[in-house]
Amino acid sequence: MLFILLFVPAFYPGASMLGGVLVAGLLALAHATTYAFFAAALPRSGGDYVYISRTLSPLLGFISSFNWLVWLSVYIGIPAAYFGQYGLSSLFRLLAAHYRNPDLMRFADFWQTPLGIFVAGTVLIVVFGSIFALGTKIYFRIQNVAFAFATLAVAVAGLVALLTSRETFIARFDEYVRAVGGVENAFQVAWESSGYQPHPFDAYQTFLSLSLPLYIVLYAITSSFIGGEVKNARRAQFFGMPGSVVYCTVWIVLLIAAFQKMVGYDGLGAIGAADPAALGLAFTPTFVELAGAVVHHNLLLILLIGLGFLLWTYVWLPINYLASTRILLAWSFDRLMPEKLSYVSPRTHTPLVAILVVGILGGDLLGALRVAYRSRQYRGDLRLDRLLHSHCDRRDRFPVSEARGF
Repeated sequence: MLFILLFVPAFYPGASMLGGVLVAGLLALAHATTYAFFAAALPRSGGDYVYISRTLSPLLGFISSFNWLVWLSVYIGIPAAYFGQYGLSSLFRLLAAHYRNPDLMRFADFWQTPLGIFVAGTVLIVVFGSIFALGTKIYFRIQNVAFAFATLAVAVAGLVALLTSRETFIARFDEYVRAVGGVENAFQVAWESSGYQPHPFDAYQTFLSLSLPLYIVLYAITSSFIGGEVKNARRAQFFGMPGSVVYCTVWIVLLIAAFQKMVGYDGLGAIGAADPAALGLAFTPTFVELAGAVVHHNLLLILLIGLGFLLWTYVWLPINYLASTRILLAWSFDRLMPEKLSYVSPRTHTPLVAILVVGILGGDLLGALRVAYRSRQYRGDLRLDRLLHSHCDRRDRFPVSEARGF
């Protein structure tokens, strides 16, 4: 959702957000069902390495799992960056609007800087590494509470969007931008400065936009990497993997419908395509700020929405961290890596060496992102997304400062 609501209308002209999400959900459902069959038949930790090495070839299994390890490590560093760049920055800008406090606004802007992103991400990686070292049971208890709170926050944001008319949204959005030091009539300025033009439905652009919803729903299979630790794997994996695809797809469809009703497809496109500097902002509002703008006078609601969104920004990090350690364990058990990698603490029953190695890999990737930001090679994380999903020529028309925050 972080990218779909503003990114698709702005940079995939004529793409259907709802259509793209439904197609992505169907593709991911087939993907998840395949993995569920493997996880039920081979209830061992290690994911692709176990499945492919036992059915096709150990070499192919290693190659596939090595690819997974690389990308899972990348997506430890990236969600760690999201935590500051999108989560903390949005939360503190909502608070700045509520209190009309310039110091809070400067603090919000800090989390968009390379240093702020690196500090927040490093703390997050260290925290989760420490939790995993203490035991996965602790992690799952924390995750269950965080998931419930974050889901409530998303439901409230969606309800705000559903119950707010477009006219009310425009008035509140203009007020919100003024409250954080931006321009008058911000919604109209976004339209005029962005150069956004409405387009009819385009099936090809919808196809190109699939990478964004797939970016969310394809991760439903990561529980396969901890298959050996899942109780009643046959039932749990069949319920968990395809079930999570359906769950996520339904939520995304509902949120798209609600926000499209409140802001309008073209309104979302104009805000997403506008240079935030033209609005007097340091970074483009996230979708949760669009709901927060409507209720920014209500401290309880903006704390609920802002903190809930903060919890969603890093959602990939812990499971990718956990999955990466299990790949290393599977390699070590099969003598492909040093035996030390499979060392399990007798006190906490956790693979401490693998946890440390994966934490270092994730931290290195986060550090690489900081170097990229500082060199202004990507101008923010959307530039990295552009590198990873470089199939849309329209992205070459990104405003330089647009990618500072989405």
